[in-house]
Amino acid sequence: DIAFARGVKGTRSPVRVSVRGDVAWTTATSTTRGKFRGRPVNSSGAELMVLTRIQDTWKISAIHWSSRDR
Repeated sequence: DIAFARGVKGTRSPVRVSVRGDVAWTTATSTTRGKFRGRPVNSSGAELMVLTRIQDTWKISAIHWSSRDR
């Protein structure tokens, strides 16, 4: 993952945050273009993170990443 992130240029949309009581979630999209290990990369991605507040501390409950060819 680190080699890919260093080798391929990616841009991410601003992160959107929503909070309802003791649950919060963030969403963002991204695009990635370039070459990695000699293969072309051109993809769109989405990410979601769900957090739960427990005793005044936010804990990550779930993370989802997905991508597809553009």
